Amino acid sequence: MFKNNFLCLRYWFVFIGFWALVLGFHWAFGQPVCYNLVGKYIKTYQQNTQTGDDDLVAKPFLTTTDQNFCHWDAKHYDLLKYFYFDKPNYTKKERLFNEKYHSTPQKTQTENFAFFPLFPFVWWATGLGNIGIALANIVFFGFGLWVLCLGWRVDLGWRLLVLLMCLPSLVCFAIPYSEAVFFVCCSMAIYHFLKGNYWFYALFMVLSSMARPVVVILSLSFLVVECLNLVRHKNLFYFIKSLVINVLPIFFGTFLVGLFQVWHGAKSVLSFMRVQSSWGNRFSFPPSSITDYSVEQHGINLALVVFFIVPIVWILSHLVVGLLKINSKNKFFSTFHTSLFFNFWDTKTTRNISTRQHLFLLSMVYCLGLFLIIFLFRNGSLHSLFRFVLCNPFFYVLLFVSKKYFGLLSKNKRLKVFFSFYLALLVYVLGFNFAAYHLFRIGFWGLHLLSGFVFCWLMADVYSTKKWFVGLQVFLFISNALWTSYLLNVYASDAYIFG
Repeated sequence: MFKNNFLCLRYWFVFIGFWALVLGFHWAFGQPVCYNLVGKYIKTYQQNTQTGDDDLVAKPFLTTTDQNFCHWDAKHYDLLKYFYFDKPNYTKKERLFNEKYHSTPQKTQTENFAFFPLFPFVWWATGLGNIGIALANIVFFGFGLWVLCLGWRVDLGWRLLVLLMCLPSLVCFAIPYSEAVFFVCCSMAIYHFLKGNYWFYALFMVLSSMARPVVVILSLSFLVVECLNLVRHKNLFYFIKSLVINVLPIFFGTFLVGLFQVWHGAKSVLSFMRVQSSWGNRFSFPPSSITDYSVEQHGINLALVVFFIVPIVWILSHLVVGLLKINSKNKFFSTFHTSLFFNFWDTKTTRNISTRQHLFLLSMVYCLGLFLIIFLFRNGSLHSLFRFVLCNPFFYVLLFVSKKYFGLLSKNKRLKVFFSFYLALLVYVLGFNFAAYHLFRIGFWGLHLLSGFVFCWLMADVYSTKKWFVGLQVFLFISNALWTSYLLNVYASDAYIFG
């Protein structure tokens, strides 16, 4: 009991410490004296009122207020509070919204149905302002991550906790977006899935599917996993039963959202799909080019593709090879797919083992599915890829489980793989993308932070006692706090670098 309390205190100490450091940086760089020291290295964005573009300028960070902390998709969630739950005040709010964003009442009300109602409900029910709900989102994320760590029985050492705060995507949990509410609900669903509490899993999966439109990708991910599993156990009845009980809560939650939207004027329960398709999301392969909205998110997206999506494709392909009983001479491939599938549904094994394997495979398929949907239906644009992949609990499942398999690769092999990928990433960025933009300016910090995180995660069991390795983790921790503070200032400035 004492140990559990100590781990809980340690977790929240690191978590709160990180966000306190973010706020500290934000305050410090808002002071002209401090900003003048390093301002030429940390430029920020400012909207050009004449051209409408976002220009890089050297100026102190903005003082964050409720008035300047509701931009991008948050403005839609703010409007939905009134649209769904406060109709008497909606007309005035909609008029102000349409004047600011040059929209029409018909277009605005149609676009409202693209956003799911759980987060607007939480925002409305708490009565919090823009900054208040952002702080609440940080708490939701912290609780969701803690639940995941408990469910996976993660060894919460100081270094692991510090490393978990080094992902460059954490800013998405500190603005009025739905990511944090989805994260905590889905984390609870995963926790109860691990524990075998189906009804609690179903409840939280219903809530998850009311927070974000995940019905297509998540249901298809379950289908792919069950099909792969069917090849192994060849039990059609079990395949149907397992698939139905897992995806039914997802469809039910989405159906409730559809009914709720019909009640508020939508033409059908699938209006959200029609609205999203009207935004120009069309299948295109091969894409004409790889594009993005900004340098900041493009760096993270490229690192995400290289260090996570490519390995996921590589691992899944060899798992399929193993299922099709095509022998592999590579020890890592053979050991990996055997370890993952050999006792997948063996009744002699404990439920936790097969459930964890099931979730690991589901997480890989789901993250790959998110990438494919974005890559194939946006004509090569990677816009918001990191937000969808890095900010969902299935990504953290991949992190927690992957450490178990690193021992199958020697230290030298891991170093060769990492530096080969990192070098390829740098060559691509310098040679083909944003060539005129200096690679080590703050806009590309996200790329280096995610690369550094991957290196530390990959090599933690080898170099954990080395002072330089501990120093690297502390450097990443502090750098990510500065990066997150920088992105929060960009958000407050209403410079649209990711949505």
